[in-house]
Amino acid sequence: LSAGYTTMDARVDKGSAVAQDGSADLAYTPANAFTLWTTYTTPFKLTLGAGARHAGAMKRGRDGAVGTPAVIDGYWVFDAMASYPLGEHAGLQLNVYNLFDNDYIAAINKSGYRYTPGAPLSALLTLNLRF
Repeated sequence: LSAGYTTMDARVDKGSAVAQDGSADLAYTPANAFTLWTTYTTPFKLTLGAGARHAGAMKRGRDGAVGTPAVIDGYWVFDAMASYPLGEHAGLQLNVYNLFDNDYIAAINKSGYRYTPGAPLSALLTLNLRF
């Protein structure tokens, strides 16, 4: 089991307020982030895993474009994996991202003109070779 939590009180202490709501909160910065991941290896060497990722809401900057929301919602995303050894020097792994195909904004930058949408439901199959 692996877990991580981050909290940030990112604020502008000197100078003009930068958040759209007039607060000193640093725009486009989530106050909280969380991750949790676990794996289990079965007796026949198949490893299964699942995890969750969370990022809190982000406020827009005062320089935000017209139509850009004042707050970008936080999100939860759930992922899974399975892996199986193919011998001493090889293994196959399948990762599935965003299991519930949630729409979310992963990042947004200055003015809100450019944003990074979260990855949709997707998978990655990998052959790992060790030598």
